[in-house]
Amino acid sequence: MNQLGAAAIPDDAVRVADRSPMRDPFLVEDAFLPAAEASALRAGFEAHFAQPHAHRPDTHQIWNYWFVPELYTYLRTAPEKVLPPDLVRSFHDRLSRWALERLGLTCVTWPNLSLYVDGCVQHLHNDSTNGRFGFVYSLTLDNRRSVGGETIVLREGDLFRAHLTRAGAGSAMQELVEPRFNRLVLFDDRMPHGVRRIEGAMDPLDGRIVLHGHISEGEPVVRGPHDCREVAESVRGQVAFALEANRAAAVDAHGPLTLRLRIAASGAVESVESLVDRVARCSGGDPGRLVDDILQRVSELRFSACGRPSEAFVPVMIGGPLPWMRPEPVPAGPAPIAPPKPAAASRLRVTPLGSADGVAERLAESRGVSRVPCGRIEAFIVPGFADPEACAALARRIGADNEECPIDAEEVACRIDALLGNDPATAEPPAGLRIGASGREARIDFLDTEDPSFADEADLGGQRTWTATLFLDTPAAGGEILFANAGLRMKPAAGHLLVWNNLVAGGEPNGFTVHETLPVAVGSHSILIRRYRQRPSVRPRPR
Repeated sequence: MNQLGAAAIPDDAVRVADRSPMRDPFLVEDAFLPAAEASALRAGFEAHFAQPHAHRPDTHQIWNYWFVPELYTYLRTAPEKVLPPDLVRSFHDRLSRWALERLGLTCVTWPNLSLYVDGCVQHLHNDSTNGRFGFVYSLTLDNRRSVGGETIVLREGDLFRAHLTRAGAGSAMQELVEPRFNRLVLFDDRMPHGVRRIEGAMDPLDGRIVLHGHISEGEPVVRGPHDCREVAESVRGQVAFALEANRAAAVDAHGPLTLRLRIAASGAVESVESLVDRVARCSGGDPGRLVDDILQRVSELRFSACGRPSEAFVPVMIGGPLPWMRPEPVPAGPAPIAPPKPAAASRLRVTPLGSADGVAERLAESRGVSRVPCGRIEAFIVPGFADPEACAALARRIGADNEECPIDAEEVACRIDALLGNDPATAEPPAGLRIGASGREARIDFLDTEDPSFADEADLGGQRTWTATLFLDTPAAGGEILFANAGLRMKPAAGHLLVWNNLVAGGEPNGFTVHETLPVAVGSHSILIRRYRQRPSVRPRPR
């Protein structure tokens, strides 16, 4: 949960003039960045291609020619490899703040940087499982020596039946959005979309240059003293009542609905409005009554009284979370999997979760981080934590299958340290692992305190606390991390980071964290692991 006090709101918080609910399939925001920032990003791109005779492999052999027959043809890379990293970070921060204010959503992926020159194109597709909205921010020149590159978004509705008796073409069938400089385009990821073929100069400076990614729901956010968990659980309760009362409409309803509540100091809801209402029904019916009932029920809530008013942003995802946010239920087996060491098996008991190190609180308050809904393990998922190309490069450094090996991953390890707020001195060296057709057997990451060798671990930092696992690829089938005793199975996706606490509130090992990796059906699956101890080591750790 995100509980923000007044001090947590940045001085340069994005102010949104248009607060009307987003009901259209796309939105255009011109002059998104301050002019100086937009110009600096463009200047960074131009500097990258300056003096082509002086280009070196380490600085310029970084573009991925992404060619998928009948689907994609363009160049893509991690933006920090081309643009000034501080400016990319500033863009992502501003977009994250804008997404909260305008959409009530907090999960914004790290962007990709893409370049389209003559012949590059994206054919129609959708990204229903990748996010709620796609974003495209353009650094393209308005006076470029090329044509095309517009974002294509098909019209909503049944295009066949809408034109049975009248002709239609062009804008009657699709929207075309020019990639104008400093323009942000947002569209519903469920909508068929693409990019018109670029024609003209081969000079990259005249191409279509965009930062792009996805925006999805995260944890609710409350600004003010009212308890975020109370607000979130109360709203979800009212939504459940509304779904039950409108079962006929709810059975095939799907889409994001985000609510903005103003809560008086007394706890009464002064107002509730929808920032996003993209709820649709598969049958084509009108979901309006369902949405209206949700708004009415939420407006009747009353929370605990506090000294000041609050503002709350609560995402309501009709139809459930995205697939990569949804833990898969694990079928009940004849008996739980015991951890590898007998002494740890006795720790399979339900114990209050939590930690004294503040990591869980930091993760819960971080934008783009979602808590995994599981009552037996304290776990979080961070979608889009690392660029898929960077993940692929890391995967190539991993040696034999099913054997952890040291891996040179200082940059991503430092980013994980910063996300958790952990002292790097408490971290074990990052390890790489490639998993094949046999999977990986059940294991625990915490150290067995009853094992005689545990005394030797005191000088190495004591007990293990948190584990961070970065998925370096997306297996075609298999490769899920299974916490069988906790009833939790997580699908891997390239660039997603899974973090869990190996201990419970009292600092004792949590036996429910025993985990295994299921067999990979095709090829192999690679991960990067970063584990932490209670304190820094006083002697070198073995690698």
